[in-house]
Amino acid sequence: MTRPSEPPDRRQRGASEVLGALLMTALVVVTMTVAGVALAPQFSDGAGGTPLVDCEFTYEDGALQVTHGGGHGADASELAVVLRDGSGASPRVPFVVDEGDGDGRFEVDETARFGPLTGRTEVLVVTDNVIVCEAIVYPTTPTVAPGATPSATPTPTETATPTASPTATPTPTATPTPTPTSENQPPTAEFTTDRKGRSSNVDLDGSPSADPDGSIVSYRWDVGNDGTIDDTGETVENADVPQGALVRLVVTDDDGATDTRIRYVP
Repeated sequence: MTRPSEPPDRRQRGASEVLGALLMTALVVVTMTVAGVALAPQFSDGAGGTPLVDCEFTYEDGALQVTHGGGHGADASELAVVLRDGSGASPRVPFVVDEGDGDGRFEVDETARFGPLTGRTEVLVVTDNVIVCEAIVYPTTPTVAPGATPSATPTPTETATPTASPTATPTPTATPTPTPTSENQPPTAEFTTDRKGRSSNVDLDGSPSADPDGSIVSYRWDVGNDGTIDDTGETVENADVPQGALVRLVVTDDDGATDTRIRYVP
């Protein structure tokens, strides 16, 4: 027995519904892929053609400053600064040299300035999503809203309790004012290097590092600035450091705060 065939318009409508479902699925996949790239940028430590720059990070006059301390020069238009302050956002700021010779490059002793920071911020200088140098910066000047003048809180006046009896009113006992707890001050990482002749043996000394309100309990050395900890301790003798390499020191104080220093070793 021969089954009657479906009308042509029903077959065409079914094919259109299948094609529409496939196109919608592809659009969702592409949208999720693009959104994932835009919301979660990733950076990796550079190698190969990445500039080797010894960056000095400071916070003065309410602004972040990045100074070229040694190493290679870099085209400022290819650099950017990424600020991670713990809020979940990672704004990418164009890199502009404020103190330099005006040739458009970031070179030794030249400085780039950026806006104020609201708190502890991880600062990364990057090029093509590759980290050139990085540090954790703490603002040292408290932020006061424009036009606002901090004023002392008035001390409440004790009011005597009226009484109809001749009994004297007891004198109220003053409540001691609690002493505010000071915020932990982060350590400062600093070190020196001493190469033994023309060899790759270099003595590393982290004793210039300091903690203003405590002590440093950890010294971690990263030779090559590749993210791998190669040595620990305040000093390292005969570390294997190739000529022209970057060395990063990460120090931690007794309250868990950290600081990073990166140096170019000639």
